[in-house]
Amino acid sequence: MAKDLWIHLKIEYYQDKDIYRSGTFTDVRMIDGLPTPHRTEMENRKTNHRTEFTIDKVQYHTRFPDDLFTQRSLERTGK
Repeated sequence: MAKDLWIHLKIEYYQDKDIYRSGTFTDVRMIDGLPTPHRTEMENRKTNHRTEFTIDKVQYHTRFPDDLFTQRSLERTGK
């Protein structure tokens, strides 16, 4: 954890007593006053599969219309 930013920079998932998945969060930039990792890397330690992704643009405090989250709208979007 980056104590000065109050965010996790590394995370580990355990199964029994072994780490089976780990992740790192890097390239942290302040966006609208919020520390935001722009690069994430996750690794499955059992399969050696890795996933990396990079965030190019972040926009916080975005407004969405209330009807976007109705039961009917959510069911329709999922199909």
